[in-house]
Amino acid sequence: MATIGDTRQLDTVDRLAMYGGGGLVTLGIVVMGLINVLVGYESPLYVYELTSGGETTTGQVVAPALVPEGATVVASPLFGPTLRAYVVALGLIVFGLYGVYRLFDG
Repeated sequence: MATIGDTRQLDTVDRLAMYGGGGLVTLGIVVMGLINVLVGYESPLYVYELTSGGETTTGQVVAPALVPEGATVVASPLFGPTLRAYVVALGLIVFGLYGVYRLFDG
């Protein structure tokens, strides 16, 4: 059992969890977000325009499938919010599996 002040060397599993999980979370939040901004997308959502009765309305949705019928998508992010969320979730799963591993490693 580890106590306060106890030091131990990092093994391969520790490094894989840190680099793998941390890398995926950083990729999903920071890197993909920064690339979206640098490419010129102000919003991580899909922007559409709908013309009805001579009046044009603009809206935003999370996925292209949610765009209303008859609307035109005018801007879409390079990396959609769903892809970014999956990458971050995968990183958190890696951290969770590492936590379970450490719990039963002894």
